[in-house]
Amino acid sequence: MRRLKFFIKRVMHPFVVFSLNLVTIVLNLFVRKNSKVIIVGGWFGKRFADNSRYFFLYLNKHKAEYGLTKVIWITRRDEIYSMLKKEGFDVAKAWSLKSIYYHLKAKYHVIDQSPEDINGYFSLGSVRINLWHGFPLKKIGKYVDTSSGKSMLTEILKRVSRNIHNVSIFSIGGWSKFCLLTTSKFSAEILGYAFNVRKSDIVIANYPRNDVLMFDMDLFIPEDEKRILELANERKLQGYKVIVYLPTFRDGVETLFLNIMDEEEMTSFLSFLEENRIFFITKFHFANTFIQHADVFGDINRSNTLLNLPSNLDVYNLLKLSDMLITDYSSVYFDYLLLNRPILFYPYDLDYYVNKDRGLIFDYDEYTPGRKAYTLEELTGEIKSIIANGFNDGYQSARNRLKNRIFEIEEKPGSHYIIEFLKKYQRM
Repeated sequence: MRRLKFFIKRVMHPFVVFSLNLVTIVLNLFVRKNSKVIIVGGWFGKRFADNSRYFFLYLNKHKAEYGLTKVIWITRRDEIYSMLKKEGFDVAKAWSLKSIYYHLKAKYHVIDQSPEDINGYFSLGSVRINLWHGFPLKKIGKYVDTSSGKSMLTEILKRVSRNIHNVSIFSIGGWSKFCLLTTSKFSAEILGYAFNVRKSDIVIANYPRNDVLMFDMDLFIPEDEKRILELANERKLQGYKVIVYLPTFRDGVETLFLNIMDEEEMTSFLSFLEENRIFFITKFHFANTFIQHADVFGDINRSNTLLNLPSNLDVYNLLKLSDMLITDYSSVYFDYLLLNRPILFYPYDLDYYVNKDRGLIFDYDEYTPGRKAYTLEELTGEIKSIIANGFNDGYQSARNRLKNRIFEIEEKPGSHYIIEFLKKYQRM
């Protein structure tokens, strides 16, 4: 019975998708594609953040320069729709008639996670691009081995399903074939292999979200982010050091805040922050569904030194004013290399993560240029040491070497090179 369900899901599903794609083909007979129209979405339609957000805002600011008439954000959330509508941006709910019409009309469909970022069912016939959301340390795509322990029949069915899916007409909106943003030739090799993307479909440019780290972009910032930026700036003026802690998600276990186990440890850590005048900002990884709440140890919401951000909040404007980053396996630290500020790595469960969870593509020590801590005591000790040395942690050269491998820095924002690539790709 289980194999029958697997067969229906893996092999029959593409034929259902095929039928939906035929509907799109018919609809496109009545709604012609327009190269001056772009639709953009991100994070399954539930966030206004990351690469898609910054690309959308850049294009809205420079529409005339690139000969665009409409740049439309696609969302599934009422609050995002209302916010963007209020600010005068073009926005549509994913399944609205307006959205479906502009999916059919837009020559370019832009995502940074999956076809669910927009309404991928109506993407056939468009130039499709995935901006993705970071250079990977952890395994993704074809690097993830899911065959262990599976029967031969299951593997055969998976292979058949994959081969069918790779034919555009059998994949949702043709999304088995898409263009991909990478940040260097090295990054193109890694991500191109992970997602099975041809070299001719890869654009090399900086991530749009990194543009705000390197340029004065003067882009729209939502009110909730403005308030947090104002608070962080206020703390800096009061003499606090701003440290951002961004852990990654675990596939099978709960992520604890700094691996703290009880209220006593939390109280001690809060005292450490106050004594050393540290404003500690954290946010648990958005994709982690195992987190029930982040403030289980005491009433940290009233702390003057610790702020837990809403899971939907974009952090890139905040990273620019921070003094140091703490993380474990999150790809955000690759972007932070562009600032060449200290990165303190806190992989308290490294053995588990490498061998029993997602696993890593690269050797951890080779690709993490910064000091390491494995216990809370070691972490606080390293923080004190780095601050005492004026945020000179001795890894500046190592960070620059890795940065030059991951990024190919250009004179203009990454968004400029992406739209130029798409305009040329249209004529290929």
